[in-house]
Formats: sequence, C-alpha cells, structure tokens
Amino acid sequence: MDSVFELQRQTHEEIEHFERALYTVLSKPQPTPESRLQTEHKASQLLDRISSRVITLNNQYEDQDTRKAELEKLSAPSGPNDLAEFYARLSKIQEHHVKYPETIANGFDLELAALIEVDADELGEDEYQQDDPIALLFSGEEQYGKYFDLYANHTAYNNLKHISKRLGYLQYLDVLLAAQSTTVHSELPKECRISRDYELYIKSLHTYLLSFTKRVQPLVDIESQQREAETIFNQQWEDSLIEGWEDVVPKTTGDGPGIWCSACQKMYSKQTVYDAHLTSKKHVKAAAKQAESGEPPVNPNGPSTLQAETNSSGSSAQGPSRSKHQTAALLTHLATKLLANLAPALNDTKSNVERRFSLTAREREQELLEQSKPKPTAAA
Repeated sequence: MDSVFELQRQTHEEIEHFERALYTVLSKPQPTPESRLQTEHKASQLLDRISSRVITLNNQYEDQDTRKAELEKLSAPSGPNDLAEFYARLSKIQEHHVKYPETIANGFDLELAALIEVDADELGEDEYQQDDPIALLFSGEEQYGKYFDLYANHTAYNNLKHISKRLGYLQYLDVLLAAQSTTVHSELPKECRISRDYELYIKSLHTYLLSFTKRVQPLVDIESQQREAETIFNQQWEDSLIEGWEDVVPKTTGDGPGIWCSACQKMYSKQTVYDAHLTSKKHVKAAAKQAESGEPPVNPNGPSTLQAETNSSGSSAQGPSRSKHQTAALLTHLATKLLANLAPALNDTKSNVERRFSLTAREREQELLEQSKPKPTAAA
C-alpha cells in the first residue's frame, strides 16, 4: 500500500496538471458555436476531475490517524534497524516494477490527452465527424444544441385528458414561451392538471428540459439551481401559497347543479339519472310512504346539515387530495424555471420551424443534404 504522504503528493500533482489543462482548453479560440460547446464540455469534464481529486485530497488530510501512524513509521528512532522500513518499501517498489514492467508513470497524463488533444484542426474532416462525441449527444432536429426537439412532448400534450384545445407545434412553442411570465401550462383546466396523464407528461417534459440544459450549458450547475427551486417550492407548498391543485369536488347540495329528491333524501347530478331513479322500487316505496304520512317533506331543497357535512368532508379531504398532486405541481414549477433560462433557444426553435414551413419540399431536401455534409474545419 502506498504511503499516505505519497498519495497526497500524487493527488496534488494531478490537480495541478488538470488545472493547467483547463487553462489550455479555455485559452483556445472558439470561432464557431460548435467549437465553443466542445470547449465547454471539455472544461466541464476537467472541472469534474479536479473536484473529485480535491475531495479525495481533503479526505486524506482529515484522516489524522493514518497520517500519524505513517509518520511514526518514517520517524523510527535511529539504531541498527533504522533503515528497515526504507528497504522494505524499496523492495515492494522493485517487486511492483518487475511484475508490471510496462507501467507508465503519471498515468493520468493519458486521461488528460484524451480530453484535450482531439480537435478539428488535428483530424481530417471525415475522421473528426465520426470521433466528435459531442455531436452524438444531440438529435438531428436539435442541430448541435441550436434547437429543441419537442415533437414527442407536443404529441403527449395534445393527448391529455380534459384538454380544452389541441395545439399545433408552433402554438405549443408559444405556450412554453409563456413560462417567462407565468407558470407553464396555467392555460390548462384544473381537471387536466390533476390527472395522472398530466403528471406523466410534465415529468417527461421536465426530464427533456433538464437533459437539454445539461447538454447545451455544461458549465452551469443546473442541479444546484433545481435543488434551490425545489426547496422554495416545498416551503410555499407547506404554506399553501401554491393553489390550483385540489381535487375537483362536485357539489351535492341544492345550491349547486343537481336535482334533489325529497322522498329519497338524495341528490342526483343529472336529469337523466334522476328520471331513471323515479321508476325504481326504492323511490316508489319512499314516495308512497311520504304520501301516506301526509306531512310536508323534510328539507325539500336539501338539508343545511348535508351542506355542512359535505363541506366538512371536502375540507378534511382537501389535504390528502392536494398532497397526491404535489409531484405534478413540483415538476411544473421546476419545468417553469428551466424554460425561463431557455427562452433564447425556444425563440430560435420557433423561428426555425416557421422558416422550414415556408420552404418547398425541394428546398427542404436540399437543406437536409447540406446539413449532412461535414463542416469545414476552422483554421488553426
């Protein structure tokens, strides 16, 4: 096992090398949006490596027991065997190199080379197009992160239950752009937003927006921003500051829609249901009993006690019924925050869709051919 002090020295050296590589990457000119995005992804990977090494180094320094034990071994009192520890460690090093003669010192240099040495000006066009890992992160519709690919989300939106109006793709983009000033999908009726279909839809939309943000803005700590937004949401939810997520409870009193049967002492929501129950044995028996008594019906328009009981039960159920929609409400809140940061890309997407709609079939085909050709490399 390597000395803890040697491990610390190696870790310090690795951090220094990665910091220099980061400076080298960020110092290169970025003539195109593609090269800028490549640089940001490389810088993000280097920052991840640095952060990982710093955490490791900090843990090594905090392990005082191991450091103390190692220091005692190296500070043994002088005597006949004062070099015993030195020769024991030297023997281990020699055995390691005999067993692994091709071991490369500072192997992390290879990791650095893989991150910073593959550039467009060092490879041929065809080879670069095949070896560009950043291009593989995006679909053809996204065009290297320039535009959104929201067609699947648009289809899911139009298939929601209780939706008031199905939208075209451009109209759908306008709905998402409205998140700059209000909560996304506030245009949907409550019956739609509290449905299971909506929760699945908004989860898919949030997942895509989060993925897109990470791919086009690799240096932005979007995870921390989302955690902060979630903390704010949870506090507002506990304080009942976020409204519109309670279940829709139909009224069952004479004051609301429905028909009250004084004989059966029951409210029927629809005329057809009420008419059907008039021929039932239960109603006929209740109506006959009421006629025989000769007394006026009890609560002919619905009892006030029923109103109180209904309101009371509805109020008590409001908590759990509201709670079961918390996930959908949270995802809606988080998606709104993401859309607010992605407004430029949304506007560019809308402009691109409008432009493509104006092209003829031949022009669209020609554009696809042009996009499939490898781009010329930037001059060194």
